[in-house]
Amino acid sequence: MIFQELVAAECDVRVTVVGGRLFATAITVPPSGYQLDYRMELARARIETTQLPEETQARIGALMQRLGLLYAAIDLRRTSDGEHVFLEINPAGEWLFAEHGGGQPITAAMAELLIRLDRRPSG
Repeated sequence: MIFQELVAAECDVRVTVVGGRLFATAITVPPSGYQLDYRMELARARIETTQLPEETQARIGALMQRLGLLYAAIDLRRTSDGEHVFLEINPAGEWLFAEHGGGQPITAAMAELLIRLDRRPSG
C-alpha cells in the first residue's frame, strides 16, 4: 500500500513530459463525482489544457534531468490557492486520454522524439 496526505484540490493536473516538452492537462471531476481519484470519473471529468507556473515547470525539468528520463507522466493536484502539489512520477504513464481531452499533440511529440533518437550517431 501507498499512503499519502490527503490534498484537497480544485483539479488534478497530468503533466506529460516528452523530450523536454511539457503538456499540462487539468482534470476536473464533477462535484457529484469521486474527488479522490479522477480515474474513477474519467468519463465524466472535464479535461482541458492548462498552464503551469514557471517555477513548477523548472522543477519538473530538474526532476526529469536528475532521473535521466526523456518521458514521464507526472500527477499533481492544484489546490484552491493555485499551489501545485506533486503526487507521483510514472516513467511509463499513459497519455492518450490527456491528448484527446486536452487536444495536445503528445503522440506527435513522442514520434518526433523517437525519430531524433534514432538519428543520433551511435557510439
